[in-house]
Amino acid sequence: MKIRLFILVCATVIGSITVLGGMVHATEWQEHSTGVTDILYDICFVDEMLGFATGWGSSSGGVILRTIDGGLTWDSTIPQNGTYFFSVTFTDVLTGYVGGCVNGGAAAAIFTTRDGGDTWTKETFEGCWGFYTVDFPSADTGYASGWNGRIYKTVNGGGDWTLLSSGTANPFRWMHFPTVSTGYAVCGSNYNNPTKIFKTVDGGVVWEKIQDYGTGITIGGIHFLDAETGVMVGSTDTEVILKTVDGGITWQETYRSSETKVIQGLFMECAGGWAVANGGRVFRTTDFGDTWILDTITSPVKNLLAVCQAGNTAFLATQGGTVFSSNPLNGIVNLGMPANTFSAGDPFGVDITVCNPGDALDSVLVFAILDVAGEYFFAPSWRHPPDGAIDAYLYEPLPSGETEITVIPEFPFPDGVPAMSGLKLYSALTDVSVSEIIWNLEIREFSFID
Repeated sequence: MKIRLFILVCATVIGSITVLGGMVHATEWQEHSTGVTDILYDICFVDEMLGFATGWGSSSGGVILRTIDGGLTWDSTIPQNGTYFFSVTFTDVLTGYVGGCVNGGAAAAIFTTRDGGDTWTKETFEGCWGFYTVDFPSADTGYASGWNGRIYKTVNGGGDWTLLSSGTANPFRWMHFPTVSTGYAVCGSNYNNPTKIFKTVDGGVVWEKIQDYGTGITIGGIHFLDAETGVMVGSTDTEVILKTVDGGITWQETYRSSETKVIQGLFMECAGGWAVANGGRVFRTTDFGDTWILDTITSPVKNLLAVCQAGNTAFLATQGGTVFSSNPLNGIVNLGMPANTFSAGDPFGVDITVCNPGDALDSVLVFAILDVAGEYFFAPSWRHPPDGAIDAYLYEPLPSGETEITVIPEFPFPDGVPAMSGLKLYSALTDVSVSEIIWNLEIREFSFID
């Protein structure tokens, strides 16, 4: 019996995403002038309209760019001459942090905004020449890392910063904390040769070197989906992407090309992710980093340094100061749903993850399930527990033959958040055998039910 499940998630999202058969349509990109020609090292969008990019140029010094129209137009701020900016992150629409240095590299600096980028305040850190990464796993807890093996921590939203002992004097180029206590930092003999991975599981009190690749790999970015599952990009002699599921102890190649370039920008969120390299090369995953494809080569070809996604739009930052934005991501996307065969009595189902749990945790949701003719089939109750999973148990017989089942939420998630994480469908019956499961996920614009 072949079953097609159409899950229509209650969300205010224009466009559609279809999961079918594992093909990914190449993304279309539009290039936008920002008014500067600086090297843009990082880009961050709070939502599809509000975004920031940071970088520096030999003439202007560090620049902070802001857009409020989805990247079509940008305004620039140079908080101080002689600055260099490498990292930008926001914890909400008002609060953001930019990491870099001042006075040509004499001291590291963090610039903070509490008003959405209208104004910025500076804090300097002597003994560190500059910060390459500022990362906040929560609104209050954040980390900054950079030269001279320095890692700093705040637990009050940047009000105070404390120097941690990293155990090395090598410059840290990349860092990511999937939780407030577990984090990974990448360093090397120089900023442009990051080859070592350090890990902490106690909020930075103790750091352990878990990988040292020597000349084996130059790491161009690292991101962890949780404390154990992570993705790393970079180069050996050619472009390479790797994944770990054991907290960085072992890594498996998931992509390698013949191009002698370094993948040096990475963004991951739930199942989806992007990586970018010189030569306008854009890579994409839709299955938690298990597989990657070369999605696009931008036109015009630009060297790409950073990537992010907000809602249905992805954004690229370039070495020449421009920003690319994608068309709405309506292409066919493979979320990694394998075809499975279940014998009678076994659970029937496939895991699916859709960002973002948000405020829907620990809420009870009721869904109506319809057959292909639109007739009522049954309506299980789905509970979204605090651990971020949704379990649905189907207690009625599945119809025989070729059947399409539509799942429609009968009321919205709290605050309109389309939140499903780790969705599992099970059958408690003894006579169900499923030879193939095809998931078609469509996210469309809906009106919420009062």
